[in-house]
Amino acid sequence: MKMNEIPPICDFVQNASAHTARIRQTKRAEILTQHDRTRLAVMAAEEFERLIAAAETLDGIESVRSLEIAPNRHALARESAAFPVEIRCLLSGKNRSAFRILYQIKGDEVRVLAIRRPSQDLMDPEDESEPPP
Repeated sequence: MKMNEIPPICDFVQNASAHTARIRQTKRAEILTQHDRTRLAVMAAEEFERLIAAAETLDGIESVRSLEIAPNRHALARESAAFPVEIRCLLSGKNRSAFRILYQIKGDEVRVLAIRRPSQDLMDPEDESEPPP
């Protein structure tokens, strides 16, 4: 987008319906200026939520990758005592985007067993998807 195509904030305020319709149709953010300087980006809520979800996924991937180096550095998971093997827990994210990465170490291999929100129930040995003894 060229600078002369970027609308000022006052134009957005005066023509909010038209700008909103264009943003929803194109699914692209609209950059707004004030005193010829970029000040804001406005986007559809759905696109914003998609970006947040993508960022959370990337954070999760980076957290899992960090287990390559000294996976024993993380504490045993609260539910570890219920299993015949040690289950460790890596906490990742903050606030609403926080999650627990539960994993098992077998030799030089790290196996991710579950990724759960802190509000979810603890992992149960009776669950089909849980690790074998």
